[in-house]
Amino acid sequence: MPVQETRDEPVSFGGEREADLNHTLSNSGGTGPQAAPPRTDLPLIAKQIPDKPPENFPKFDPARPDETDFQLQEAVVLARAMVAQKSASAN
Repeated sequence: MPVQETRDEPVSFGGEREADLNHTLSNSGGTGPQAAPPRTDLPLIAKQIPDKPPENFPKFDPARPDETDFQLQEAVVLARAMVAQKSASAN
């Protein structure tokens, strides 16, 4: 489940792709890209977790990670929901 650290877009070093380079192998044949099956192990709250922090979220401070680490906060929310969720293996 992707959650970004900041609202800033990640640094991109260009649109180069391996297929654009000289003397590369061509992708012919095969089965082609297939979508991954939907996850069934995540609780419903996972759909409500934002992928970016709010605009007024404080800048990360290593001395106060509980208050300033957006990824940590959302991971804790997800982990607590997963613990509360009944697992098929528990039955």
